[in-house]
Amino acid sequence: MASRKLKLLSLLALLFLSTVLEASGTSSSASSSDNGAAVPTRGRSLSSQSVFSLDRYGARGDGKHDDTPALVKAWKAACSSSAPAVVLVPKGKRYLLKLVSLAGPCKSSSILVSVQGTLVASPNRGDWNDKNRRHWIVFRGVNKLTVNGGGTVDGSGETWWKNSCKINKALGGSGYAKDITFQNIIMDNVKNPIIVDQNYCDKAKPCKAQGSAVEVSNVVFKNIRGTTITKEAIKLTCSKNVPCHDITLQNIDLKMEGGKGAAESICQNAKWRKSGTVLPQPCTSKN
Repeated sequence: MASRKLKLLSLLALLFLSTVLEASGTSSSASSSDNGAAVPTRGRSLSSQSVFSLDRYGARGDGKHDDTPALVKAWKAACSSSAPAVVLVPKGKRYLLKLVSLAGPCKSSSILVSVQGTLVASPNRGDWNDKNRRHWIVFRGVNKLTVNGGGTVDGSGETWWKNSCKINKALGGSGYAKDITFQNIIMDNVKNPIIVDQNYCDKAKPCKAQGSAVEVSNVVFKNIRGTTITKEAIKLTCSKNVPCHDITLQNIDLKMEGGKGAAESICQNAKWRKSGTVLPQPCTSKN
């Protein structure tokens, strides 16, 4: 049985990961280490920052009850903190989440989301509708955001989606998404593991073509390996009017799940560079 989980050695991107980093000045990083210990960020350890645990705000962590309100409360407290803040997802528990939007701007000079346990998407289709079915954990207008922790993001398998290192920009709009890093991530049976999509349409019906777009730049995908269920393991599809630029692919090793052929990559209006070994080779096909 295909695994339902995208395991982040110290998690994501998230991006989240099914994370949408909305524009108007968004910068973040998703990083990791090989253990579940507290990971320092910007020269500070967890112990030296203000820590806001989901458990402190009423989360049960049993994978059955909705812990979305607890995450929202922890985020608001961290966002309003006068010191560098940590939103902590404790180790050894499963936190059930519905669609959630975590917005800035924040008073805190930086925020670390430390996912040491498991975040699991609600399997109930009634918790989503046609307008938001492609979103799960959404960060908006947040600067100096880091996501790590050694935990797991469980998108509830094929019932919903597979998580990936994703930057989706709905057609049209303005502003920018820049200085974003996804690193040290294991992909397990994921659709389009690495994707930047400025032509993203988040509506049930096809979106009309737009002359404007959010500018995507200085995005790094580093030390990412695992398996993909789609032939296009790397997909960089950007706007003709506002191309993506300064996209870095470093030490990437992505293979088709079950060895079913060779993975490929696709690029459109994207300026990229590679470092180290990158598999599949960047931009082997174009559309």
